[in-house]
Amino acid sequence: MSVVTIKLTVLEARDLPPRSAGAPSPLSPYCIIEAGSTRSKSKVKSKTQTPVWNETFLLNQFTQRNTVITVYDDACQNKTDYVGKHFVDLSTIKVATDSWFRLQPKTEGTNVGEIHLRFDISVKDAKIPQAVLNEMKERLAKCQASGSKQLDLSSCYLPMLPKLLSQSFSFLVKLDLSFNSLSTVPDFSAFTALQELELRGNQLRELNDTIGTCPSLRILSASGNGMEIVNGAIGKLVNLEKLELANNQIIALPPEIGRLRLLTELLLTGNPLVVVPPSIGGLANLEVIDLSCCNLERLPEEFTLMSKLLDCNLGANKLHQLPAGMGRLTHLAKLNLMDNQLTDLPLSIGYCKGLGEIGSGIQVARNPLQDPVMVERAIIGADHLLEYLERKLAMANYPSLDPLPLNVDFGEGPPVSTASSVATPTTTTTTTTPTAQSPAPQSTAAVTASPYADIVVDTQLIQKVNALKKWAVQISSNDLIRRLAVLRNETRAASDLSELVPIGNRIKYLNKELAKIKQSVPFVDVKPPMLFYNEENLVENLRILTMEALNQIDNALRAITASVPDFQPPQDVQKLFGIVQILNDLKKVLM
Repeated sequence: MSVVTIKLTVLEARDLPPRSAGAPSPLSPYCIIEAGSTRSKSKVKSKTQTPVWNETFLLNQFTQRNTVITVYDDACQNKTDYVGKHFVDLSTIKVATDSWFRLQPKTEGTNVGEIHLRFDISVKDAKIPQAVLNEMKERLAKCQASGSKQLDLSSCYLPMLPKLLSQSFSFLVKLDLSFNSLSTVPDFSAFTALQELELRGNQLRELNDTIGTCPSLRILSASGNGMEIVNGAIGKLVNLEKLELANNQIIALPPEIGRLRLLTELLLTGNPLVVVPPSIGGLANLEVIDLSCCNLERLPEEFTLMSKLLDCNLGANKLHQLPAGMGRLTHLAKLNLMDNQLTDLPLSIGYCKGLGEIGSGIQVARNPLQDPVMVERAIIGADHLLEYLERKLAMANYPSLDPLPLNVDFGEGPPVSTASSVATPTTTTTTTTPTAQSPAPQSTAAVTASPYADIVVDTQLIQKVNALKKWAVQISSNDLIRRLAVLRNETRAASDLSELVPIGNRIKYLNKELAKIKQSVPFVDVKPPMLFYNEENLVENLRILTMEALNQIDNALRAITASVPDFQPPQDVQKLFGIVQILNDLKKVLM
């Protein structure tokens, strides 16, 4: 793997204004170069409109991709005012460049001159530092000694995948490469047994065609990379069950996404998506989808073909309307529509009986809904809102939803079965006046636990509860507890406050969540090892407090893992949904 370094030379400027607004004396220009998290400053050239700097700055083409060169006036008392700016996308620089660039003014329509820049490119092979190699070898030795098929190489600052790994550890079933410095997806073709791959917190700009070399993958996580492109090769992962690409910069999904017929969980929150492809309807087994905090303006009608959806999060988007056939999603137990631009809800949502029965299933707050009764019922509760929608559906004599064939583009590859077309939910008709009851007859199963012994529980509700229990256990015992282990290691290794404070800031907001967990799942607070408080050592004091907080969270998650499998409908449904919401909140803070 290669590292591309850009040598930026700020040469000179011309035709700058004689003085900046409000400055008492002639212009004395200097430059600020903002690249990623770094900020550099040139020398000040006194009282001149044609400064010559000839100063050089080294930039990384990936980590400092978006660079801004701003010309300021040292004579100006207001340091937030600037003369002009020039924006550079380093990824577009393929060859050495020497050119003049027009500065963008703060006030539109004014001419503030030009700046002369030179870009030189240096390409070097990446080398793994010896300290990183030593840490990696220690973990590899432990893996070999234990005979484990799982390897954790997270937080090793690896810039590339060592050849030793593919040569001697091709038997791995699970590989964690999260929180390293990978800028391209490595070749995993040697790992024929690999089922779970963690790539979170790296520097991957693209999920390229190399990912298609892992056809056995069941779980792929690549959140928090700044990724912009998902290659169509994703469609080759036909055994994938969970795909997590949250908090990236993905603006579009390839049509091949619809080929992932076994996918049950798709997490895309925090991406600037405007639309999703119609082929998404091919995800016939999807149960959880998170498209919150994107820029979605509409959803294709094929979205309603994912008939096994249990949890659908569309919050914080720009949706003006929903597909008319939302009623096809009859298994929905949770639908978040908050913070959109919806003026109405599709009548067919009345068919989604589970959204009302479970109580907190549908959320529509902060939408400009035009129906005052709908707004009033939503404020009272999700069950009241669903009752109102069911009543409207009944008054319309249960209008049918025509079968929707899945005739869409799935990109390159073999033909995809379109047998997932969904027709209208079945209804019953009687001669009596329509009521708010759902028209679809359901099979039932008796619940014997007191005081619910006489309550008959919908088997679909039981299926939904079991699916959510499985999800809650997986998230708490797998994703979150492993993330806590990484944070513990980072806390122990931290040498100064600049390394500890970011960790402390991430967890200090979790006291409320811990209190909520205690209400639902009793657990005994962890007593940390005896630690001595040192008034003179702020670093050690903060380390102690951080470790205590991490121990508390770990204990709570283990209590959830142990207790949730025993939850039963209907008595524990509200408690289960509370736990699911807490876990989602914890994910946002910790992941």
